[in-house]
Amino acid sequence: MSNATIQVKPWSHDQGEYVIINEVDFDPDFHELLDGKAKKPAASNDTVDKAALEVLAMATDPSVQFLSFKSAAAKLLGDKTPSKKDEIVAALEELATNP
Repeated sequence: MSNATIQVKPWSHDQGEYVIINEVDFDPDFHELLDGKAKKPAASNDTVDKAALEVLAMATDPSVQFLSFKSAAAKLLGDKTPSKKDEIVAALEELATNP
């Protein structure tokens, strides 16, 4: 297990300019990375698998618009996100099977 730490923005006025936390404790729903000071920790393979499968399910959901699907896929695929739906699906399938 990594002992790496990251800097996040404080969530209380008495914490100073930033708070140092263990990288494994980073919760994107609660913490906000300090700009330019650290990168978001890499997700575990299980997390990537589950997220990729959830986004893949969006591809066949008629209530989900393409731009919403593409945006969710881009969070997993990053700059390598294809522009066409079938290519995005293929990239997500690859990510889900070979994270």
